[in-house]
Amino acid sequence: MKFIKYILIVVVAMTTLSCKKFLDKEPKDFLSDPKAFYDTEDRLNSTIASVYDKMGAIHGTGWLYTYGNEADEGYYARDNTMTMPAFFDFTPGHSYVAGVWRDCYDGINRANAFLENVDNNPAIAASFRDRLRGEAHFLRGYYYFLLVQFYGGVPIRTESTSDATQNLNKKRSTVAEVYELILADMKKAEALVPTIDDIGHGGRISKSAARGLLARICLTMAGFPLKDESKYVEARDWAKKVIDDPIHGLNPDFTNIFVKYARDEYDIRESILEVEYWGNRTDVYTETGSVGFANQPINTNPNTGNGFGGLKVTYKLWRQFASPNDMRRDWSIANFGYTTSGPNGAKSPVTTASESTIYNRQVAKWRREYETLLPKAIGATPQNFPLLRYSDILLMFAEAENAVNNGPTQEAFNKLNEVRRRAYGTGYRIATIVKGASGSGYTAAPMIVIKNNDGHEGAQAYAYATLGTSAAAGTINTVTLLSKGAFYSATPPSVSFVSVNGVGSGATATVTMEAINPAEANIPVDLGLDKLSFLEIIKAERMRELSFEQMRRFDLIRWGTFADAMREVADAMSSTPPSATNLYAAVRFQKAQNIKHILWPIPSVEIMMNSDMVQNPNW
Repeated sequence: MKFIKYILIVVVAMTTLSCKKFLDKEPKDFLSDPKAFYDTEDRLNSTIASVYDKMGAIHGTGWLYTYGNEADEGYYARDNTMTMPAFFDFTPGHSYVAGVWRDCYDGINRANAFLENVDNNPAIAASFRDRLRGEAHFLRGYYYFLLVQFYGGVPIRTESTSDATQNLNKKRSTVAEVYELILADMKKAEALVPTIDDIGHGGRISKSAARGLLARICLTMAGFPLKDESKYVEARDWAKKVIDDPIHGLNPDFTNIFVKYARDEYDIRESILEVEYWGNRTDVYTETGSVGFANQPINTNPNTGNGFGGLKVTYKLWRQFASPNDMRRDWSIANFGYTTSGPNGAKSPVTTASESTIYNRQVAKWRREYETLLPKAIGATPQNFPLLRYSDILLMFAEAENAVNNGPTQEAFNKLNEVRRRAYGTGYRIATIVKGASGSGYTAAPMIVIKNNDGHEGAQAYAYATLGTSAAAGTINTVTLLSKGAFYSATPPSVSFVSVNGVGSGATATVTMEAINPAEANIPVDLGLDKLSFLEIIKAERMRELSFEQMRRFDLIRWGTFADAMREVADAMSSTPPSATNLYAAVRFQKAQNIKHILWPIPSVEIMMNSDMVQNPNW
């Protein structure tokens, strides 16, 4: 279920635009007077959709794997054959550098045009105009937030232009001045937009989204480069407003968050703001993204949905998961590979977990096997991408509360441990799996699915079987439990051997259960943690919970630890090198330590076109 259906609309002075589901699917005609495009509710909806549209352009393609994830959690899974941000080897002329700049300023220009024209027809209900006015302020603030994090101080433009030759020369504002505008826009939005339960989904801007982004913005301002520690109070208070809204809470099952994205299902308790994508390219009005294609394990099986396998993980991320009972590890980091044929979701095991081989593990948070829109497109998906989840709100509150009080309070522990307990699940998990009958006729190792009778997707554990020796070809020799799952009842669930090629039968296995005590995940209050040691726990928890959700790079920068974190990965690779196929990754972590990589360069085209522009240091 989606709320917004993508349409093709044509707006004078804009490119072809689309955004989905609060709009119909009828094409719009050219208008001789651009201002006339704002004279009905339908046209206002269409033009605000064009402002949203740039969010999809930014988040749904290259940012999923070739930029936006340049941090210590993983790396672009291709060798260093090109110059690009993912390799920390690029110039101000790179297309990605220019593309993010252009998309953000396109979105800003569209927001400015909307704000200038939203009141053209006073006969339209003021409440309707104010809601959309709030959305435009949020989106303009969001695009500036991206710009200031990527490029530092940038020119502030609050008036629209339809002429590319107008107002080209404009000096960079300071970082503080840009954040002043961002805060003003976000606060205007928070006052004007409706609550998320009034909207019913996370695809449009709500009060919860504005409050959550205000918390993130204030946390960022409290860190590098502004280091305005007074903003910790505001960050805590904005996060608290979201927490105090009873509509929000954690999805009990971490894995189910991402299953819902694949199934096109909203969950406003957990998923507060999403970038929306739609369709499978079977009609001209759909707008797909790359979520689940770019960032799921590589896959050529059309039944499961093809995947590019664009991201691999670091050993540093793997070792953050101290317990195998943390379900986030085996959901976020693939312990399998998709088979090239067989039924939807057919997998083969990846059981080796040495330090050198972990670098070959791929990201698995987003999985196309759960998509319900058929046929599954090649190279494109309808999956939404999360910009703000409730668990992030809890962790931001805990971080800010710790800073405000110069050490963790009981409330800080409570919010941190709420996230940690969710990661372990409830009920029962699989303790052991033991092979029974060996079966016969197998020519490939089958996948073993252990599933509750209630069909709850999170209540799954996977085991894999290996064939016997050549003397006993076709029989199952051993089974290995890779993921213990959760949410089972005490009664052992059914076990089925799923043949990946339709050959072989008769193998059996039995499982034993163990009760889950979620409190085992808690960080005890009586450890005597001070402000700095509690912050280190928060840093690790954010890495576990929010990996590859396009926040880690910016987190490391605001903490002032980006170069150190990348050096830690480089040193680990030097001490225990990755397996031969991934040696190329070490070079990029070494290059990342250069101080210039804290910011991207100003695009070359902007330097050429704007005589008042000054380049970032060392570029």
